[in-house]
Amino acid sequence: MTLNQYQQAQAPQIGYRIDNGEARSMRSFYIPNDEEPILNAVNFALNSMFLMPNLLAAKSKIIMTTLSTNGKTLSYTFPTKGLTQALKAVNNCR
Repeated sequence: MTLNQYQQAQAPQIGYRIDNGEARSMRSFYIPNDEEPILNAVNFALNSMFLMPNLLAAKSKIIMTTLSTNGKTLSYTFPTKGLTQALKAVNNCR
């Protein structure tokens, strides 16, 4: 995210695909910090009533994408083996 986007509270859209399912998107939020803007990280509502059940139903992978500040697509693939156990260990990120 650029400094201007941070100052305007305009975090990028996050795309995601669960296994080989349909591509979807969700809104992200900038991470406020009083000392120095955090421009290389965003937050999103993991406890969304739509997102969490879909993540838990994933069989093999979750692919997340966003646009970098230079307009290139950044894509990250996360294997889902152990996801349910990991979320339980952190109380579903609550």
